[in-house]
Amino acid sequence: MANESHALVSANLPWNPRLAHLRCVAALLVLGFHVFHTFYGHWQPQPQAWGFGWVAEGHTGVSLFFVLSGYLFMSIALRAGGELAYGSFVRNRVLRILPLFVVVFVVAVSVGRDAFRPQDVLYLAFSNLGAAPTSNQFITGAAWTISVEFAFYLVFPFLARFAMVQGAGYLLRLIGLLLLFKLGAFLVSERPTHMIYSTLLGRMDQFLVGMLAAQLAVGRGWRALQGGWIAAAALAMWALLEAQARWASYFLPQPVQPAWLAWPTVEAV
Repeated sequence: MANESHALVSANLPWNPRLAHLRCVAALLVLGFHVFHTFYGHWQPQPQAWGFGWVAEGHTGVSLFFVLSGYLFMSIALRAGGELAYGSFVRNRVLRILPLFVVVFVVAVSVGRDAFRPQDVLYLAFSNLGAAPTSNQFITGAAWTISVEFAFYLVFPFLARFAMVQGAGYLLRLIGLLLLFKLGAFLVSERPTHMIYSTLLGRMDQFLVGMLAAQLAVGRGWRALQGGWIAAAALAMWALLEAQARWASYFLPQPVQPAWLAWPTVEAV
């Protein structure tokens, strides 16, 4: 069983160039977003940048990464018939992620050595919360996503098993439940937009949408989502990013933006 589990999470799926291309798009979006705001936008809303919402709000690349993670791991689970050994799965995720993340963390605390506090070491596990040293530097600013991603890994084997037993309806119900949780958190948080942007509570539905896409990929409805549908989805996403840059930018000074309650889910779909 251990050897089988190792094969599941190390060999993964056969090489899929389409997924590699999407990852490249996501990485370029995040890179362009950070370069733009570091040297030009200065982390301020850009309502005048018509046609360039995908740059001004290029954090959408993070959402694409989360959706792809849900899709990829659910595809692996479906291929394995749901037989994921929890210990082996988590161990292999740690071995794959931790070494490089430690390097990024060391770079971050080295650059900001004068502001370092001993308790900052705890941000290795919670780089998406508080004043993480990785978030202060251009070259390590996206590291917060690792903590969100790994939290998803901790619960994914359970979610995959339940989804395979109960079907896609289970994931849809879970997305609905998360929306209720987000609504409650939104009403009591002082900075709800930032909370939704940077926590698992705000991002979990994006992983679930990816898992749902993987289930559709083996169902009868997947071929209908090719060709013209892909072009239509790309245009819709571009239009939504334009609207977000104009009226609901993440960088608006107002900490409460109701549009962000639904935005992560709509973005993921």
